Amino acid sequence: MREMLLRRLVFLIILTTAVNPTRADTVKLRGKPAFHNVQIRGLRDGKLIFRGVSRETLRKPVAQIEWLAITGCPRLNQAEQAAYRGAWVTACADYEYVLQATDVPWVRQWAQRRLVIGYDGLGQFDLAVEQYSALLADGAGHATVSPGRPSARGSVQNRRAIELLSEQQHSGSLAKPSRELLLQLLIFEDVTPDILVRRREPHPESQPKSPDEVPSLGILPPATAPAIPPAQPRVRTYLPADTFLLAAVDDALAEDNATRAGRLVNSSLPFVSPADEPRWRFRQARVWLENGRHAEAGAALLDVHDQLSPASRAWALYYVGLAHERMGRNDVALRYYQDLIADDGGSADVQRAARAGLDRLRAEH
Repeated sequence: MREMLLRRLVFLIILTTAVNPTRADTVKLRGKPAFHNVQIRGLRDGKLIFRGVSRETLRKPVAQIEWLAITGCPRLNQAEQAAYRGAWVTACADYEYVLQATDVPWVRQWAQRRLVIGYDGLGQFDLAVEQYSALLADGAGHATVSPGRPSARGSVQNRRAIELLSEQQHSGSLAKPSRELLLQLLIFEDVTPDILVRRREPHPESQPKSPDEVPSLGILPPATAPAIPPAQPRVRTYLPADTFLLAAVDDALAEDNATRAGRLVNSSLPFVSPADEPRWRFRQARVWLENGRHAEAGAALLDVHDQLSPASRAWALYYVGLAHERMGRNDVALRYYQDLIADDGGSADVQRAARAGLDRLRAEH
């Protein structure tokens, strides 16, 4: 206990003395030369704040930081270098040590953020979720990266993660990003996510009052029944735009598991925001295509085509051609494939798929 208290005191002295001229920290950005002999001040609004050698204050997004080093904090520096090399087992052990050794908020947030990335990459999804939840509980949502690699469906890690988030949900302490994460996990595990559509708690002033609390109006006696409270609005939790469920659908389709892909799409669509709906409709059409609903798939793909990204638009046209091919309308399919191949600025992958389609059609003659 005394040793741990001493560690925390050393961290506190070093990291809170921003004007100490002996501080010579280093911040390395991705693809940029390192900033040497700087003084790191902390994290704010998703940015690392530090003072440069010319005394100017710099703010760099945490996503751009490749690694950092702090004078007098060898264990953190060791963790940063291990993470930079991809040695996440060693890095996570060092970051866990740092968490136990310091009470400095920004250092704890930095270590927790790295642990989310590390455990996520190591397949320890439940530990990544645990650190993510702790980070949000500390009010550092701006400094987080969400866990995005769930373990295999039905795994112990996913079950533990759901249990952790569900406990927070039932206690009312689940932050919005964690609610979104729980929603994704429940859908991924084929569990009904209805618990994530909850009613807002009414304001105390809108609660019905007992008869004794209702004031008398003139000579009239107090009301004998409370007023009927207004219906409470429902709070919708939407899937984040970068949800890992999109990759799960793509993986299922790549594995020729249209049943799994269809379940994921159908369970996700009620929780998709209007802005993200085209990407999901695109995948729904692909599921229909694999399930033999060729005409519906082709129509749906054309319907969302203009709302997709340029890369997805090309794939949408390819799948429209494939739908016609599977319906025996080879002349129409031929035109789609030829147009994609002739597009000089088109994706090489799409053009490769279109050429394969063209070869199939020619082989039939």
